[in-house]
Amino acid sequence: MLGIVVVAIAKFFKFSGTLDFLSESILEFVLDINYESGIALIGAAITAYMLGVLLNKQQENVLKWKKEIRRKIKESS
Repeated sequence: MLGIVVVAIAKFFKFSGTLDFLSESILEFVLDINYESGIALIGAAITAYMLGVLLNKQQENVLKWKKEIRRKIKESS
């Protein structure tokens, strides 16, 4: 969510003319930094979500493996 807000702010400043008092090179630099930071935040959020999903799946598999190992131990005893 924060990444989307940062990208939206960068786009707003680019097209609104609010920062026209800055030289063109400074304006482009500031807007590019803002935009790229927002994109990086979006990418980080997506990566964190995907890692969370994978972690949950891995934890489910561990529980299944533990049950199977305990069952085999009981059978062999």
